[in-house]
Amino acid sequence: MNGSENVSTAQQQFNNPDIPISEWFQRAEAGDPEAQCHLGICYYNGENGIEKDLEKAVRWFDCAARKGYAEAQNRLGVRYDRGEWVDENPAAAFKWFSAAAAQGHVKAMCNLGRCYLNGRGVNEDEKQAVIWFQKAVQEGYADAQYLLGVCYYNGFGVEQNYRHAVDLFSKAAQQNHAGAQYLLGVCYLLGNGVKEDKLQAIALFQQSSAQGNDDAQNSLGNCYYEGIGVEQNYKLAVNWFQKAAEQGNIDAQCSLGECYYYGNGVVEDEPKAIALFQMAAEQGNAGAQYFLGECYYYGRGTVEDNGQAIAWFRKAAEQGHADAQCLLGECYYYGYGVAVDKAQAVTWFQKGAEQGNAHAQGFLGNCYLYGCGAEVDDAQAVNWLQKGAEQEDPLAQFNLAICYKNGYGVEKNPEISIKWFQRAAEQEFAPAQCQLGKLYYFGDIVPKDDILAFGWFSKSAEQENSVAQCWVGKCYYFGNGVSQDWAEARRWFEKSKQNGNENAEWWLNLLATSNQSLLCKPAHACKLSDKLTIFAHLLENQDRLAIYNLVYYQSITDKKRIKIVKNFDERINTEEVFCFMDTTLMGSLKNGIVFSLHGVYFREMMEKAIYFNYADIDFIQVIADKKSKEDQFKARIKFFLTDGKVLQLSDTTCFRKNALANIIDCLQCADKTWNSTGGHRNSGTVFESGLTEEQQKSCNAIIHGASVAAGGIGTGFAQLPVIDTAVITPIQIAMITSLGAVFGIRVTEGMAKGIITSLGAAVVGRGVSQVLLGWIPGLGNAINTATAAGITEAIGWAAVKHFCALEADTRAKYRVVGMQAGYEAASDEYEAKLRNQAEIFKNQTTLAQKDIDGLKNLIREYEEYITALTAANNTENVAKVQQLQADCNELKKLGVS
Repeated sequence: MNGSENVSTAQQQFNNPDIPISEWFQRAEAGDPEAQCHLGICYYNGENGIEKDLEKAVRWFDCAARKGYAEAQNRLGVRYDRGEWVDENPAAAFKWFSAAAAQGHVKAMCNLGRCYLNGRGVNEDEKQAVIWFQKAVQEGYADAQYLLGVCYYNGFGVEQNYRHAVDLFSKAAQQNHAGAQYLLGVCYLLGNGVKEDKLQAIALFQQSSAQGNDDAQNSLGNCYYEGIGVEQNYKLAVNWFQKAAEQGNIDAQCSLGECYYYGNGVVEDEPKAIALFQMAAEQGNAGAQYFLGECYYYGRGTVEDNGQAIAWFRKAAEQGHADAQCLLGECYYYGYGVAVDKAQAVTWFQKGAEQGNAHAQGFLGNCYLYGCGAEVDDAQAVNWLQKGAEQEDPLAQFNLAICYKNGYGVEKNPEISIKWFQRAAEQEFAPAQCQLGKLYYFGDIVPKDDILAFGWFSKSAEQENSVAQCWVGKCYYFGNGVSQDWAEARRWFEKSKQNGNENAEWWLNLLATSNQSLLCKPAHACKLSDKLTIFAHLLENQDRLAIYNLVYYQSITDKKRIKIVKNFDERINTEEVFCFMDTTLMGSLKNGIVFSLHGVYFREMMEKAIYFNYADIDFIQVIADKKSKEDQFKARIKFFLTDGKVLQLSDTTCFRKNALANIIDCLQCADKTWNSTGGHRNSGTVFESGLTEEQQKSCNAIIHGASVAAGGIGTGFAQLPVIDTAVITPIQIAMITSLGAVFGIRVTEGMAKGIITSLGAAVVGRGVSQVLLGWIPGLGNAINTATAAGITEAIGWAAVKHFCALEADTRAKYRVVGMQAGYEAASDEYEAKLRNQAEIFKNQTTLAQKDIDGLKNLIREYEEYITALTAANNTENVAKVQQLQADCNELKKLGVS
């Protein structure tokens, strides 16, 4: 902030017509400092018949200043402060201002305050600045009133006080101080220290603008641009922005660039806008940096360049520009101009969201909802989505609708869900339009309406939404909501494929082999055998997509039909089956899925079957093996049903994901179109784990690893007596103890064996108890590889169910007294095993070191088992505990001897 000198006052002081200029020269050359200062002013302004000459002006100011003349000292300080004819030298300026101020020169006092306020020529000291401004204010000096008002307005060196600021600005404004008029206008505009009065603000901006104050001109432009206190007028806004920009006001340069960018008040001119943005951006204006980044981001007026966009967004974002923070987050989220980094994206979305940027709030909610760059947190997701949705951000509205539809972070509420889907769709948000189409197509939440469904699919498809384009194709294919037209179906499937939708390829292949006569409207009311014929055709030539044991009904033999019915408790009409996945272990363990014309029969290992319609499926998820190639998966299938249930087939099978997904699409269509949803019933329940995603992953990894290890052992487990060496035992124990840890339950080795025995007997049955004995050290019956792997997985998931079902207090008992239930239900074979090993020890005359170690292990097993049975507080266990304790005491005597 350069110093002031109030030239007009000085001119009035020295322009005395009674004294000729020659006399002033005589007096100056004689060493009169007053005359020297006067000549300096004449040379500076080029007046009184003297030609303007800054060099001579500075020389005469210097002569007078050195003689202690305060006016000359102040004027010389101003020259050093501004760098006029002399090199800019803030320290020299401070020295001369100090000298003049010490003599009570009011303008020098004000200039000295500026030096302290801005740290020019001296260390910044706001309190000292206030002291000097106050001295000058006492003399009624307008500049000082203005600057002291600035200090009170911002809290520089004093406690912030808008009312004091307004009082000081008013006094200076009455003296026609342009800066004070401008800031007083700001106070009236915002209601800071005075009652808000936009008309008064406009009047003050106009007074200041008339004096050439560029800040006031820019603010007046903003008022006309936004219609604040005046009627909106882009042309007048441009006029004022132009005046301020020509004076170098960088905010006005940015605003004028915005006018050219959008064509507001001027003819749209993107190159002109970029030039203005560049000018202001290089001077550090955050808004201009953001707009310049946006030009490069979208290729507006220049070549698209994500690298340049990132650079400018970052500059603006680091200055706290919320829009720039949001777009910088998008760049990291999608990998535009920078490597994908979802965590960085969340950081920038958070910054923008906290400043109220609606789109950043929508993105941040999305990240918390789906775990992109942050841990899944439904409560946080809903919090940010709600904020963004209320500000009309369509992404936030869309995801908030999903939360209310599925009960993520809020209670399920179909009515609210539809409201937000509708609001997002009305803003032309393509995913919301597509989702509305699906809701109307299936009659989910809203009444089924094929015409409305087709309408919403079409709106979304016209925005190049590839999923919606595929749905438009399906509508034309089946004639739902529009006249059946396979040529149009093909056109939309091709557009969907071009836009990257993999599913479109499947539908194009299906279309190529379809017979339109089979799918005409009369077929919708046809009998079951005709429907089967139609689906035979729909799936014709699709068996090339089936790998391993996904078998279509044309090839199901009588033997396989019997097997399907036998392995599922619910009688299935195998005439309706078009494919199945089934694994049979030991002739009695059942696991698999049967797809029939009417719906899905789902059976987790060792559980009864559950039935659900295709229309009950919200979506399916394929959890693929990492070693899978292209679209071929060795994977688990997870079904997400519309009632919130999540059903997972824990066994693995091989198939192509898109084939199954599209077959289900076909069947969902048929479920509604043919109204074939009656007569379905639940015949049992399946395991609904209620696990968190992290627990699910951990359990999957633990059980899969154990089953693979068990299967890899091969046949013939070791049968070494006394010592705990059966090869499968450590695998089983490790699995159970690891699963317990997932649920915060400490499971000891003895407890794990109890669980293995009890759950093994429960899931396999007494008929295979001899197999279970093969897991118990010392008894060692051999079982084959497939059986070992299958039973290992079965018991693993049974243990997960058991741990999930435990109440909090029961879990606490686990931690304190051990696995009660496992021991209480342990088979007689386990106790027989303990006594058998005890007899072996009693019959030995000497004990080698390895035998002593085995004895210690056996005593520990006895004690853990006795502890668990005792803790159960069951009177039926009293005699058993006494006998076990007696055996244990005898074993301890052997160890002592």
